[in-house]
Amino acid sequence: MSSTRVISEASLRFLSEVGNSTNVQKGYRTISLRTISSYDSNDTIEVPDFLNSSESLQFCGFETQIADLLYHNWTRDNEEIGPGSLGYGRPVVALAREYIKSMSRGGDAMREADDWEGALKKQGIKSSTRQRILDPNFKNIRLSRSASEWALDTLQLSWEFLDGLDSRVERVKKENEMRSVSPDPSVKPSKAVKSSATLSSTLHSGSLTLQTAIETETPKDIPGRTLLHKGGAWSRLISIFNPDGSLDLTDIVSTPPVDFHPTRYDLYFSKQWEVVREYAEFAQRRVPAEQATVLTIAVPSSFLSEAKVIHGSDWNKMIWCSRNKRALISNRGVLPEELNDYENAEVLIGLICGIGNDQVERLKRGEELPVLKTKGGMKGSQVALQGPSMLARFKSECRGFVWVSPLLSPKKAKYFPPL
Repeated sequence: MSSTRVISEASLRFLSEVGNSTNVQKGYRTISLRTISSYDSNDTIEVPDFLNSSESLQFCGFETQIADLLYHNWTRDNEEIGPGSLGYGRPVVALAREYIKSMSRGGDAMREADDWEGALKKQGIKSSTRQRILDPNFKNIRLSRSASEWALDTLQLSWEFLDGLDSRVERVKKENEMRSVSPDPSVKPSKAVKSSATLSSTLHSGSLTLQTAIETETPKDIPGRTLLHKGGAWSRLISIFNPDGSLDLTDIVSTPPVDFHPTRYDLYFSKQWEVVREYAEFAQRRVPAEQATVLTIAVPSSFLSEAKVIHGSDWNKMIWCSRNKRALISNRGVLPEELNDYENAEVLIGLICGIGNDQVERLKRGEELPVLKTKGGMKGSQVALQGPSMLARFKSECRGFVWVSPLLSPKKAKYFPPL
């Protein structure tokens, strides 16, 4: 059994102090959502005691038999592979990802008429998780990826929840401590000192100074700025904040190939609330322990004044060449010259493609590409912030203008004010 607990001993003591039972039954603890977040909830969840375990894989959506098999293989590998050898020490979720990918070869589902139930079952996904992924209320979004892509994303969202659960408990503990302390009003606060730390990379930056985000309402308008949104799960979207309020884009950038580029890690947002809401709701539907969450960014309006808009045949060609290997290879691994202006634009606005990469591969030509539509029939559009220079500008100019809130509680957004 893995020695890494999902919830540390220190956090378990805190949970016990606030009235949460910490007993383990059959490898799980029953935890009140109220004690692991700052939001009121009467719901409880069962979380595994150990991170690298069969119970964790079952929590992440696997059938018991498959979870047991993967955990057995993980234990065997760690016994047979010595320290310093390739593969030693990797988490059990790595084997789970490999299993889904291997079982999807030659039997994945991507079109509406495909056997999605059978494909997900073959990939080891348990019945309750299959039903959540296949919820007809989210059919349009589901068809924008394949069954294996949604299985992998659901696995990853669940694992991120477990992996970050102890930090969530620590954050609630810190917030409780701060609320219990009343500062002496006669003491004048010292002047804030701006950090002299430099950016270590485009994606990672920020000191390790612990500072608790404040709770506030997500604004509806900010003069000189434009609001962009991203819908998803709490654990993933809250990761945009470093402990000191600087921005970490590691889990926020989209993984290529994406609509507007075959290899680049860019930021994708939307101005359409209906699109954002459906992505947030689908994340919670697939992972019930998570909260449907919205990330709101107030970017300088100058960002969008410099934007290029792509549509028509150029949109078809961009999607086709970015997400179709045959088209990309025929063009020697780069986008066609006629798309250079769009590729080099720091902000690109266009419609969202309505099918996944595997299905794009099966089409005969780019003109067949469909557009993602919401439940209400609205065509979904997106705003892409592109390239390393724009990511650096984003981190610098948007710090202090980021809100992460539960979809249903916009007045309880987490927020770090500007320096």
